[in-house]
Amino acid sequence: MSAAQAYQFLDQVSQKLGRACAIYGGNRIHEKIPADDPRWIDMAKRTPLWQARYLNVQPTDTASLFKDIPPNTPWTANMLIQFTGDGVGPVPHTVDGLEDGADLDAFDGTHNQLAAIWPGLAAAHEVGAAAAATS
Repeated sequence: MSAAQAYQFLDQVSQKLGRACAIYGGNRIHEKIPADDPRWIDMAKRTPLWQARYLNVQPTDTASLFKDIPPNTPWTANMLIQFTGDGVGPVPHTVDGLEDGADLDAFDGTHNQLAAIWPGLAAAHEVGAAAAATS
């Protein structure tokens, strides 16, 4: 997908949903999206970045992970960082119940902060909290 196609996709999906959708990627974002293009600078202000950057070392904590992995410009922040994938990066590469392995991601915030920006997670969190309150 070209940068122009990605821009059009993000713009159309965001208009259809009535909210921004996130963009996910790693090297392709860096290679394809012009960091100094005013349209992309504006798009990056309203489109969260879920960056894939596989590590060779185990992160010590989430805050240092976000400090050590800067966002691809023109973004100024990472919403999420996927730091393992396809068996690359620090362990674990699997969890019980997943036969083909797992990719690990990090969010630098609380569960409630993630639920506020992740569609559907807030509703699931509320259902879980209500069930816990009634048991």
